[in-house]
Amino acid sequence: MLTNCTEEYESTVTFQDVNGKIKIVDNNTLNRNEQNNYSFIFQKNDNSQILKFEAIQNEKSLISKMFLKRNETWMPISELKINTEKNSQKIMNSAVIDLANSLKKRFDKEQIVSIVSIIENIPKLLYDKLDNEDYYQNDNLAIFYHTGALKSVWRSYENNSENCQCGIYESSLDGKSPFFCAEDKPVRAEVAFEFTENISTTKRYFGKKFTPRKTYDYLDNNSGEIISLSTVDIILRNEFKEFWLEDLSESERASLNKRAE
Repeated sequence: MLTNCTEEYESTVTFQDVNGKIKIVDNNTLNRNEQNNYSFIFQKNDNSQILKFEAIQNEKSLISKMFLKRNETWMPISELKINTEKNSQKIMNSAVIDLANSLKKRFDKEQIVSIVSIIENIPKLLYDKLDNEDYYQNDNLAIFYHTGALKSVWRSYENNSENCQCGIYESSLDGKSPFFCAEDKPVRAEVAFEFTENISTTKRYFGKKFTPRKTYDYLDNNSGEIISLSTVDIILRNEFKEFWLEDLSESERASLNKRAE
């Protein structure tokens, strides 16, 4: 991760907890054997933004949609149709990538950051509100596909990459677990801290030590929590770029780039 660097630097975004409340709406009284219309509405405590998620499921398909309310109007964000008869991890990864690339054409980085800052916390709020049986139903878990697509767009902007990426995360292969892109897999903050500390302790660049203080602060603030690996990775990458530009000379940077070729 820290071997090949460019001299471009942009400050990264770390998402803060968005406080709000969720209202679950289930129009079919949890009868999962027939067509089921399921939705929830998330409203920030300051009433500045309201997000709505809808899922319609029958025997062969699951259609899910996400909207954001602004100026009394529901703005469509994303829509995904899943053929539940031909569903596989490879198919879903491709579908999430296609959705992400279409979203990138519609939303700039600032808009994506605003949306992701809301949905980043919704899965945990749903887990706290629902019992296990309802939480692990397909219509509820569909929110993870939209989250994966939006975070893929965010990563693409942060990494200055043209296309969105979503690697296969093996723990999602059982068909019952929430969907994650491999880049966004959940990790405990303590595990990420240990990994980051190992990088700082073992690596030297012309005798200079890289100490990722911003990354440590983020992990300390989330101690005991499950966090997204991609968030840690992007904070760490951008903090290393600061070190690269400010602590290493031009000749040292050139030498390290040459070694990495």
